[in-house]
Amino acid sequence: MRDRHEQHDEQQAEHDPFHDSEILGGRRVILDDDWTPPHPPARSRNVGFAPAFVTLTTVGLLAGAVYFWRRQRAAAPSSGAPSGDAPTPAPKPSGKGEVPTTAPAVAANDQTPTRLPKVADALRKVAGEVLGRDLTDNELALVLGQAWLETGAGGWWPGALKGSSNLGAMQCTSAEQKAGASQPYYTCVEGSDKHSDGKSYAIKFRYYRDHAGKTALEWSAFNFLSRVKGSLERSDGTPESYAAELKKTRYYEGFGATEEERIAGYASALRTRALQAAKQLGLRITWGARAVAGLVLPLPERLFQVDPCRTVRHLVAA
Repeated sequence: MRDRHEQHDEQQAEHDPFHDSEILGGRRVILDDDWTPPHPPARSRNVGFAPAFVTLTTVGLLAGAVYFWRRQRAAAPSSGAPSGDAPTPAPKPSGKGEVPTTAPAVAANDQTPTRLPKVADALRKVAGEVLGRDLTDNELALVLGQAWLETGAGGWWPGALKGSSNLGAMQCTSAEQKAGASQPYYTCVEGSDKHSDGKSYAIKFRYYRDHAGKTALEWSAFNFLSRVKGSLERSDGTPESYAAELKKTRYYEGFGATEEERIAGYASALRTRALQAAKQLGLRITWGARAVAGLVLPLPERLFQVDPCRTVRHLVAA
């Protein structure tokens, strides 16, 4: 005998057309014998913008961290004595400010960067005699930039003045110009210079030589630093202020229609050379970038072109 429940189901099916049905999507659907439930819709493969952004940001931060770590590791001096081919680490810079990381490119045929270390050593050596103290990094960068601008740190002299070690295009005094006299540590040698209007004139410059325990370069550094001492100490430590102070002492004439243009032109060229010197020697300076509209921007290429050893007229106190 069949179960009473089975008989009830058969009777119910005869009177209830929805007996074999299901609720699908809010609607009742009658099920056929071979009916199979539909497959659910495939899940979207779009992972979304936010996860991708987080992934890219993470990768970028990791790459940046590795980059700066490798730069610091490469810049750090190695421990122990340097090997035969390894360069000796530069002395740790002193003073406030930062060592510039960028500077206008130096001309390929300009050998001044190779002379800067010896010139810097000579200036540091005589600073105690002239200033009664050491040069700050700011001051050293300015004076080196000036020597570079004027004479290529003594290396741009042509003809009879070649090898004179004359850093600042220092002229002989008025008395020496007339009498042709010289000092034990330099000789007056005929040369030429230009006025601000471009006209050339003959003038005698100092050709230095070793004397009394000082090298020719040290005597030149001594005279040069003595000449600019007042301007250096009165300036606020920037090329613009230093150039203005030098102009007051008639150190240079400069080029331009007005006094302001002449100072601005000299200051622009001085800034470029001093920045190059600071980068070359690792000097900490406080004026390595310009502030424009609240933003700190790298120093642009210089706009004031100079003619080495033919740019200014120096008036040296007797």
